[in-house]
Amino acid sequence: DQDNAIIYAEGAEGGPEDAWFAELGKRVADILHLAGVPYCKGDVMASNRAWRMSSEDWRENVSRWIKRHTPQDILNTDIFFDAAAVHGNPALADAVLDHAFELGAGSREFLQLMSVNAVDIPDAIGWFGRIRVQDGRIDVKKAGIMPIFSAARIVAIRHGVRVRSTPARLAGARDKVECPGSIIDNLIEAHRVLLSAILKQQLRDLDAGVPLSNNIAVQQLPVVERDRLKWALEQVRSVSNLLGDPVTAI
Repeated sequence: DQDNAIIYAEGAEGGPEDAWFAELGKRVADILHLAGVPYCKGDVMASNRAWRMSSEDWRENVSRWIKRHTPQDILNTDIFFDAAAVHGNPALADAVLDHAFELGAGSREFLQLMSVNAVDIPDAIGWFGRIRVQDGRIDVKKAGIMPIFSAARIVAIRHGVRVRSTPARLAGARDKVECPGSIIDNLIEAHRVLLSAILKQQLRDLDAGVPLSNNIAVQQLPVVERDRLKWALEQVRSVSNLLGDPVTAI
């Protein structure tokens, strides 16, 4: 689905600037929805005032997210730290992101809470080394992709790695984290394998008229692909090695 926001130079909530950008945000959301990128169920769109404000208001808002540590604040910062300027003056976005990275890196409590969330994942591999499934499928985003990109985001914030893709963040932190380089390499490869598995499943589901999701039908996979998927899911356990003990580390 779509996640988007607007940062404008100045203007108060409800003022003429905000009203103009509110209409822009609504039109963009409507166009994306009609083009096949559906509305965000969490309302993370510039049509929502919470994701449309002046540069000054954004800085204050990000500060509140990082300092308050509520579950919704953590979710909002997760989304915001992955933001990229796509139109207009990128300096507006860069200034707010610079502020966010500086505050995030300097808040031990914030990084600890993000780390606790990242390592709190169910084991995708059950007894006898079998992939755990529900109704024949496993949600690979929840079981694999999310822990990896969450860990990559955390090390990027912690060490000031200012790139956005998960593989680039992991690679950029290689010389900054206290864990073997092989763990970084395996997480990067696992991320690639899991994404590829999701896309292949979605192509099969398109042909079969099945609604698209991140759920992979394990028994439909050739043995080689199933073994590769299992290997990738096993690598997710090393997220804790990358982040360390979230209670005492950082």
